[in-house]
Amino acid sequence: MVRVTIPMLIVPMILSALAVWVASILMWNYAPHHRNERRAATSHVMTFLVYLLISFFLAFIAHCTLTVGAETRRIWCVIGAGAGLAHAAGVTPAMWSLTPRSVILKQILDGIVYAIITGAIFVLLWPK
Repeated sequence: MVRVTIPMLIVPMILSALAVWVASILMWNYAPHHRNERRAATSHVMTFLVYLLISFFLAFIAHCTLTVGAETRRIWCVIGAGAGLAHAAGVTPAMWSLTPRSVILKQILDGIVYAIITGAIFVLLWPK
């Protein structure tokens, strides 16, 4: 069995971070009237870097647990579950800060959507 190396997963890492970043911009509906232009641009860059970091750690987990040509189901389980945990991790602080339940539910749904996007990209671009 050949282990997957991190360089093999560079393309899925970058594409999944980019796809989730675009989805987050579309779902959050950033409007320029809420922020000044510079702060909005900085916020977008920082968000992309966080998603890239999440993708890097998912690639590291995949490197430790999966092999080249792994079953699609195993890739979905490992990457999808890890992405779901990573993207929905911000829900716990929201619960303690008296955030409305509707906002918390939307954050959980966002995390599920991001996990599906991330899992799908890793499955499609997995080394054979």
